[in-house]
Amino acid sequence: MFTSLVGDLTTAADWGENVADVRQKYEDFKAKYSLKFKDAKEDEHRYSTFRKNLALIEETNRKNLSYTLEVNEYTAMTDEEFAAERSSSLGMYYEENAIWKTWSSMSQASHDTTDNVQAPTDFSWTEKGAVNPPIDQGSSGSCYAIATIGSVEGAFKVKTGVLPRMAPQEIIDCAIRKWV
Repeated sequence: MFTSLVGDLTTAADWGENVADVRQKYEDFKAKYSLKFKDAKEDEHRYSTFRKNLALIEETNRKNLSYTLEVNEYTAMTDEEFAAERSSSLGMYYEENAIWKTWSSMSQASHDTTDNVQAPTDFSWTEKGAVNPPIDQGSSGSCYAIATIGSVEGAFKVKTGVLPRMAPQEIIDCAIRKWV
């Protein structure tokens, strides 16, 4: 407990947070996502990870970048835990799938380049208001559908002025193999 308190004081001093505020954010986080850990040791480990990730979130947001980070259900996970839980085996499926390989090679061979097109040197989908909030795919492996829908939504906004919210599930339901 003493180590945890020293860690609290050091981290809180580093980023100007009151220790009680950080602890309250952690308790609010656990309540929001209905998280219960097996014992006090696990809870302290999760708190330590949460505290580090919260510092990163707040440090990043102070930079006034084109995006902001928020606390979410993964804030008490280490990078390694997140990667282990969220990794997909789709890449292996695509590598082994002969239909995909054939289609992919045909698709690459048929791309034409057009030299007379003047593309902008800089284009920000965010500045155009063409980016919806992120979608959590869970562990379904549906990133291909979410990315596709995001691209279509953005292009639709640039073309029409309306930013729709489309359903990646429409693409998932038509996939060769069911991922979810």
